[in-house]
Amino acid sequence: MGEKLACTGVLLVGGESRRMGRNKAFLEIEGQTLLERSLQVLDRVCAEVFISCRENTMYQDFGFKTIPDLIKGQGPMAGLYAALQQANYEYMFIVACDMPFLNAEAITCLHGFCEDYDIILPSVSGKVHTLHAYYHKRILPFIERDLKANKLSINRAIFGGSLNELNKRVIAIEKEIVDPRMQNIFIKSLVNVNTPQEWESMVEKVKTK
Repeated sequence: MGEKLACTGVLLVGGESRRMGRNKAFLEIEGQTLLERSLQVLDRVCAEVFISCRENTMYQDFGFKTIPDLIKGQGPMAGLYAALQQANYEYMFIVACDMPFLNAEAITCLHGFCEDYDIILPSVSGKVHTLHAYYHKRILPFIERDLKANKLSINRAIFGGSLNELNKRVIAIEKEIVDPRMQNIFIKSLVNVNTPQEWESMVEKVKTK
């Protein structure tokens, strides 16, 4: 991939995974956990990598700095808030740990749209992905405002809360990425799993390829 991007890569782990029934970070595919797969991709492309978690005891042996939530029980917003305070780069790429096919090329391509935006988000088929996106450190006080008001949804914050005031860019992959190969890479990279049935189906598809 050449020189790493001047950004902080943050892997969000440790969600409650109510629908899956177990911690998605430790699901295994092709001999690796989702945690390990995603960290390898982030380390290949980002100059700095963090693991954002509710409690850091489960994640300290993977070779990357763990950032426990400063405000407990408030989901991805709390992870974003804590990681932004410790990031050494202006831009942070944040991604959930339930994306089995996270791709370094997609991360690099999306970085090319940063310019001077505060938030850069991809969308596929009209669905915006807030947890496969870039955030600038300028958003920190806005996130703090929403957390204090107990507004915990990143989607709502970006499109109706404090973050809506910021300079954001939504990249419609089908329209703005002209290379069909790159479109397919994005579409695959943005696939996530939420239920045991989705996971089993995905594992079977991988096995039959």
